[in-house]
Amino acid sequence: MVNQELFNTFPIIETDRFLLRELEESDIPKLVELQSNTKVNQFLTYRNHIEVNKEEAVRFIATKKMFFEKKWGITWVFAAKETKEFLGIISYEAIDMPHHRAEISGELHPDYWRGRMAQEGLISVVRFGFENLNLHSIAAKTSPKNRATIAVLKRIGFQQEGHLVDRIFNGTTYEDQYLFSIIKGNGYFENLIIEKKHLLKQTI
Repeated sequence: MVNQELFNTFPIIETDRFLLRELEESDIPKLVELQSNTKVNQFLTYRNHIEVNKEEAVRFIATKKMFFEKKWGITWVFAAKETKEFLGIISYEAIDMPHHRAEISGELHPDYWRGRMAQEGLISVVRFGFENLNLHSIAAKTSPKNRATIAVLKRIGFQQEGHLVDRIFNGTTYEDQYLFSIIKGNGYFENLIIEKKHLLKQTI
């Protein structure tokens, strides 16, 4: 059973280098910058490569807070632990209580694409999903053109399950998506947690 008690108070994830916390109004300028970045949006066809304004960022935060209140999703700010710098966001969407599954997604500012920050953040959130939220399976969808994300997903044990043809309409044409998933008890992921334990010490 999915651990619904985690929705009583927003869960903070802390690793040696990073802090994953709740979205706040003070994050609006950084959120606008992130979601207006053309390098980020090139793989996010649902946003149609538009520039996000302050009002849209305010609605985004309100929506994510509503999702958490209804136990539909959890969205974290991915921040540097020492400097508190906003690096991106990472989320669980479409939490399916009866079937113990959810979908993971995220956006990392291009300034931080190197150094395997995305991998460390993703491992921490997947670990939270299995060990604390008590999910059985976690899915992820991405553009076939997003080779960096595909590499990170495969590196931590996600397996490709499908090729979704014409899944997303970007305003002018339809685009495909790849579907990946990881199952609780995946030996590769469990061994990776042991190997990276010194980086992934976390408190909830």
